[in-house]
Amino acid sequence: MNPQSLFQGIDVLLQLGTPDAAAGGVECSAYTGISTSPVRILVVPDSSAEAVDAAEALHEGVASLLEKLTAAAAQVTPPCRGVRVSPLGCMATDDENVLNVLVWVGATAATLSGDAFVSGWLAQGDRFRAVGAVREDADLDTVLPAGLAPTQALRWRDDPAQTASAVLSVAHVTPAENRVFVSYRHGEGDALAGELFHLLAEARFDVFLDRFAIEPGTDWLERLEEELADKAFVLVVETATVHSSRWIKGEIDFARKHRLGLAGIEHGGEAPGIGEARRLRLGPTDWLSTPQPLVSGRPSHLPQGVVDRILDFVQERHARALARRRRLLDLSLRRALAREGVEPNRIRRAAGGIDVGNGAGCAIALSVRPPRLEEFHAVDRRAAAIAAKPVLVGPDAAGAARRATIDWLADRSNVAHYNEGRLLELARTIAAGACS
Repeated sequence: MNPQSLFQGIDVLLQLGTPDAAAGGVECSAYTGISTSPVRILVVPDSSAEAVDAAEALHEGVASLLEKLTAAAAQVTPPCRGVRVSPLGCMATDDENVLNVLVWVGATAATLSGDAFVSGWLAQGDRFRAVGAVREDADLDTVLPAGLAPTQALRWRDDPAQTASAVLSVAHVTPAENRVFVSYRHGEGDALAGELFHLLAEARFDVFLDRFAIEPGTDWLERLEEELADKAFVLVVETATVHSSRWIKGEIDFARKHRLGLAGIEHGGEAPGIGEARRLRLGPTDWLSTPQPLVSGRPSHLPQGVVDRILDFVQERHARALARRRRLLDLSLRRALAREGVEPNRIRRAAGGIDVGNGAGCAIALSVRPPRLEEFHAVDRRAAAIAAKPVLVGPDAAGAARRATIDWLADRSNVAHYNEGRLLELARTIAAGACS
């Protein structure tokens, strides 16, 4: 394995192209301190003025979110020092360590030049991916270039920056799946919790709300802890007496102990343990006594503007929480490797984790949640491509059945699974010349 990359410590290149990107070159910025595998995100609009404005807004939204993802996130000078080059003239094109993601912003009818640009991009190989970004009411069959299926479209309603967190998920800067655990006081926060369930589900979040998800006869406490660990982000409905609920206190304590993401929607009360920066406050006019239809047509007690504000808040807090959790896991593993004498020049960033050159080599995937089948499969494929041994590092599941499933997957797939408490053990194994 070649541990070197032209990125030299840069995590993300963010680029904005012109409608004629090949001729006009790209505007480029670089970011470090995010602890992701190297990725380039290129935002390109179609030739209409509306798409150009939307692309600029989307680019600014992604840049703003990147700078907030972790405490160490910072914008730095890109390797090319900002020299404008064509998209395929960028050094990321030939760097085998870099994932290249095109975000095509469409507003009007797709053109032959747009079709050619997207097809040429995708023809570069598996490291090149593309997704469309369009208004919610756009006709996907009309505005998307050939090669971009309608299912590959990100949609916004009022502001293209609303898709910023989805762009980072597509680029694997944050986890591809958005999951959230909604915590609320029964008999008091039910109505707002139900509204949050529906609006987050419509925004493609995997939402756990106990009254919709726990079957009769289930071990209640074990299921709650399993869902808390699996979602890795807790959204608390802060109603009048939330501070006196031992169940909510337990869920908040679990989140803090296990370093999960945590945020609150204040609606008449405050839960202990949630700082003001992690709280969105709703005012007296933010709840309608009579439901009104949203743009989607669904009736809601929340006005459309409040729905959008909640989504922006949750998406940003969710992205930041999971990015910080992944960075902590990455730094902890690197410190363990350094403690056991593994030289830094034998370590390189890779999709979903790191690779360590040591004998046959180790392909290590980092999971911020208890791993699922897809993650075992992904690291096994990556390891096979570089003739390395596959390793998956991630938290244990809370439930005994889920832990047994993970152990079974590790045994059947020959992927070694280490929880967060066994990083030194993994580092010693690697230092000794093996991965499992």
